[in-house]
Amino acid sequence: MPDLPQSSGIYQGKLRTTFVIQESGRASNVVVDASALRIGGEMVNRQAVEEYAVESLRTRQFSPRPEPCKVTFSAWVN
Repeated sequence: MPDLPQSSGIYQGKLRTTFVIQESGRASNVVVDASALRIGGEMVNRQAVEEYAVESLRTRQFSPRPEPCKVTFSAWVN
């Protein structure tokens, strides 16, 4: 999952991310949906979170794989 911008409060809700890993091992074609994300019970600045998450994924190094793969991350935090 991408990093979230640091902010005071607790992030709640959904952050969905879809990305494609190129042969070079870099992330591309990144789509982030932060429409259901809140912090401290208030809607976050969705555009800022999406831009931050996209940049976070694009700058990461991934190990290329010879075959297509799909990875789903799901987390519950109390």
